[in-house]
Amino acid sequence: MKKTILYLVAIFATINLFAQDAVAPESIGQGTFLGKTMALRDFPLIPEAPDGKPDYRIVPHNFPVDGFITENALPVGGDPIKQSTINMALQQRNIGENFDGITAAEGGATPPDPSGAVGPNHYVNAVNVVVKVFDKSGNVLAGPTSLGNFIGDGQNSGDPIIMYDQLADRWFVSQFNTSNNGLSIAISETPDPTGAYFLYEYPLDAFPDYPHYSVWHDAYYMTANKNGGATTYALERDVMLAGGANPQILGFNLPGVIRNPNTVFSPEPAYLLGTDFDPSTPAYITYLQDDGWGAPNDHLKVWELDIDFATPANSSISAPLEIPVAPFDSFLAPFGAGELQQPGTGQRIDMITGVISYAAHYRAFEDHNSWLVTFNVDAEGDNNRAGVRWIELRNNDTDDWAVYQEGTYAPADGNSRFMGSGAIDAQGNIGLAFNIGGAD
Repeated sequence: MKKTILYLVAIFATINLFAQDAVAPESIGQGTFLGKTMALRDFPLIPEAPDGKPDYRIVPHNFPVDGFITENALPVGGDPIKQSTINMALQQRNIGENFDGITAAEGGATPPDPSGAVGPNHYVNAVNVVVKVFDKSGNVLAGPTSLGNFIGDGQNSGDPIIMYDQLADRWFVSQFNTSNNGLSIAISETPDPTGAYFLYEYPLDAFPDYPHYSVWHDAYYMTANKNGGATTYALERDVMLAGGANPQILGFNLPGVIRNPNTVFSPEPAYLLGTDFDPSTPAYITYLQDDGWGAPNDHLKVWELDIDFATPANSSISAPLEIPVAPFDSFLAPFGAGELQQPGTGQRIDMITGVISYAAHYRAFEDHNSWLVTFNVDAEGDNNRAGVRWIELRNNDTDDWAVYQEGTYAPADGNSRFMGSGAIDAQGNIGLAFNIGGAD
């Protein structure tokens, strides 16, 4: 994966504030504590395939990407704020460490859906059906281990997510469970990711496809591509960290959301960076709204979640704050057709249309809060090249979220940039990582 550091010109925009009418939870439930595992480092290892080619299992998708609802949507003629050149004056940094994660011979599913997180001393990596732990020099400390044997009931269902909870110095490992439309989640007992984990299971009312989680000070938050019931959840983090019984899970729908039935539904929770936060700060969820879906204009919506696990019925989600942004086209190509060219074949890759990329990172500063949102866009308006739209939102104690700066990173070299994710360091610098590909 190539990386770039961005120092970009600010573009200011106004906001429309909706009345923040609170809506109660759609559902109030509990997870089940399944017990504590043995140490991950003691689980049986997966033998490497003798010929380097494992027996792949296809993980089914639930992404019906067929097209837009509204024709002639903006922008016309390509993205209006694309950065078409690479600024060579930017400070260049060398990669500190570069080592293989889980290899194809160890993994056993396609697509692999890789996920990983880094802590002070470790890197934990997972793909569909496999988990593995490294130190930060690439030495293997645990695994490769079957994800299903580790946190499932023997099932390797897929879509793993790894998080490092920096506030608690603990590790979070999850996959969905196709047998009960649920979530299987493991929380490390200690800061050592090779040790024992507390196991939890959360059966839901519909299959939670494409789950995206975040670390927040009062809960773990999650969104999912569900076709029924709630789509946004708050999980009782404190109970899970303690290995307690019956942690609560509160489910919400997003008031006023415009949902495109022709693509995967993937709002994104704010994901806390660093350890500074105001304990009174609510959780936030954002989602892009494209005029090609029938929205009146291209914009972001932001919802606030106020959670009360002591009296769950007092919890609420706000009406959305609507934030105009520069016009974008989040539709890339119909599912199966693909937009991204590959070397040596006519087969193209789908780059995921109409989703906020994981994760949407948030950092608190002394005089403001920054929240970085990224998603794929059509750079040229012809479904032939993608770029990464990045948006830095800011708020403070008196002002609501508004666009501080935004851009679309799409150098005109014939290649696509896609599935990007951004982060903000303690000095306010933005780093953008992304995949890159093209015919060569």
